[in-house]
Amino acid sequence: MHERNGHQFYHRPNGDGAYNSICTDCYLTVASTPRESELTQHEDAHTCNSAQLYQEPPYQAAQHAYRALVDFDRGRDERDDSAAA
Repeated sequence: MHERNGHQFYHRPNGDGAYNSICTDCYLTVASTPRESELTQHEDAHTCNSAQLYQEPPYQAAQHAYRALVDFDRGRDERDDSAAA
């Protein structure tokens, strides 16, 4: 976890070598950049859309974020298996 501007962000590597920054308050993908160090400028500028935060119940937003992480981990496992073969 990375904390910036009063928010916490999860950094996730993509299969193409880029990095995503995901706000743990609103679950928005704030930025996708080629280098992880470039995420901070986008995180500093991020503000959560308060109207969007209340559109869906928090547990559903958390479920969506959880599913995205699980799907990502499955893809990583598949990539690791194919690389080992």
